Amino acid sequence: MRCAVNAAVRTARSWLPASTTGGSPVLNHQTAAAFAALTMLARTVSAQPSSAPVVRYDQFFPTLFAAVAQDVRANGGPSLTARDFGSANALAGLLVAQIVSLPTGSNAGGFAWTYDPGLGTWSRSVNSFGPQTAERAQTVGRRKANLGFTYQRFTFDRLDGHDISVESQGLLPGLAVQDLLALSRADVALSTTFVNYGVTSRLDVGLFLPVVSVAIDGSLDYTVRRGGASGPVLAARSVTASARETRLGDPVFRGKYNFIRRSTWGLAVAFDGRVPTDNQLGAGSAKLQLIGSGAAGGINLHLNVGSVVSDCNNEAVTSCDQVGGPVVVGGIDKAVTDRLTVAADVQVQRVDVEQLARTVPTTTAAQRSGGAPTLAARANTVTVSVTGKYNLWGNLLLTASGLIPANSSGLIDRFTPIIGLDYAW
Repeated sequence: MRCAVNAAVRTARSWLPASTTGGSPVLNHQTAAAFAALTMLARTVSAQPSSAPVVRYDQFFPTLFAAVAQDVRANGGPSLTARDFGSANALAGLLVAQIVSLPTGSNAGGFAWTYDPGLGTWSRSVNSFGPQTAERAQTVGRRKANLGFTYQRFTFDRLDGHDISVESQGLLPGLAVQDLLALSRADVALSTTFVNYGVTSRLDVGLFLPVVSVAIDGSLDYTVRRGGASGPVLAARSVTASARETRLGDPVFRGKYNFIRRSTWGLAVAFDGRVPTDNQLGAGSAKLQLIGSGAAGGINLHLNVGSVVSDCNNEAVTSCDQVGGPVVVGGIDKAVTDRLTVAADVQVQRVDVEQLARTVPTTTAAQRSGGAPTLAARANTVTVSVTGKYNLWGNLLLTASGLIPANSSGLIDRFTPIIGLDYAW
């Protein structure tokens, strides 16, 4: 930019004579030079590519596909919306599927209490503060409660081990459309407030209130051809868009019943119900799981086996009619001291998204399944979490955790930090 301004000044000075009538030659030189420099500067700035429009998430895909829909219509094709394009449906469905199945912290609380009627006092029923993403069979205790907050940020940068890009092609009357949709940024942050209450010594109920923040940048490269895929090109463009939004997510109601309770082990059943809202990055869902916990040699072991069934809030995304699958979580934790617990969890989840038109151009020919236009997308995700829970003072816990993917299936964030506070009374 500086070189352009200097060149403009030199050019302007060469235009002017050494002296002019009725004015100072120095002043005239400076005035003309400044004018020419500003003119060239304006041209240089106007030549810069315009930044992508920033919209709400629900307008992200329609913004990208507005141009291709217009070109299709201008060349005699039908009226189209973003839902008519396989790549938009694929990425929208995958984003929702991944967000609803993200590993989140347990709302059971780090402190679990038991009441001794003989002594008339409360004492901790478990010496550790529990796992992070796994649930333990122990309940918080009759008329005991805990309130907590967690923050976790996912920065998805890979899809099945490659860049986040999906391509699709469609045949319309007299036209063929090929598009490649790519995300250069896909960040999702969850700020969650939760409360858990012990109705009885065996039954807990809880509420999980997330706030979802998204930051997504993407581009769409498309070609409209006459006739078929090898016909003459009628239109070819590259479009960019960005989405930024923070909003209340879908609330989750939780219940857990500890139906077998022994001194060293126990079994419980838990149900999570996610209430659908108008949040297009969410889904109404139901999750049922069996929880087993046991202790040996100062180490606590946990196993959760369950299944999730979800129905996306975004009814316009036809490929996201059903999202869900089985989930298995194993956890281990140990109280290193009275104030510090360390834990490690592994979550294995199968995420199914029905009828996704999805091909990833960077994969092998075999993975493209012969270019089939309609495929069922499945991601068997494996996520490992390592956690430390520290008792700051009283009944206040500080939790620091990190999630690490153990495979490259689905949308991948290489490392997800989690920070949280939990207070019991």
